[in-house]
Amino acid sequence: MEISKNILLKISKIVFLIVILNFDVNACSCEPISFKDALEYADEIFVGKIVKAERFNNGTFINADKKEEISWDWRYYFQIRKKWKGNNESELIVHHEGTSCDLYFDIYQGEYLVYASRKSYSKQPLGITYFSNNAKENLSTWLCSRTMHDRTWEEGNWFEEDIEKLEKEFPEEIELKKPLNMNWFLLSGILIITIGIYLLRRIKKKN
Repeated sequence: MEISKNILLKISKIVFLIVILNFDVNACSCEPISFKDALEYADEIFVGKIVKAERFNNGTFINADKKEEISWDWRYYFQIRKKWKGNNESELIVHHEGTSCDLYFDIYQGEYLVYASRKSYSKQPLGITYFSNNAKENLSTWLCSRTMHDRTWEEGNWFEEDIEKLEKEFPEEIELKKPLNMNWFLLSGILIITIGIYLLRRIKKKN
């Protein structure tokens, strides 16, 4: 009888695992993944603040290449202060699919430590942590990714602790591109046009 129970339990676990793997679901465990796993999962690790947030109409938006993307509800524009992993861009967009696994950014003052990736994260079997990233190469983060705001006075906040670890893990600093200052660009354009007009008038007077 005891053997039958063990066999039944094993069969139940296998059936449960098959169901999980065959359905298109986003399930969260949801304890934050370890620092080591976060380093492996993330394509971009940075500290920055949200400067703009957009919600798509009915979960649909049109890209510059006119391709439609469905069910991605939010995108958050980050101004990056420091980066430990990724490219040298000082501005990035983080997308959210609008599922229960998303970490909704509800704080627009202060900074976030962000672990973002273009790939899915999964840990199987049993004790499953599974997150399907269908972002089509867009950056996304999720509830268990260790992404954290800088409210260090709150219990269970690892913002400062992770930053100290990242400094040791990535001793070489990523030099970020300076964001294009549109005001300076506009002033430069006006100055060039003004000089051009002045020179044309001088030439006309000489003629």
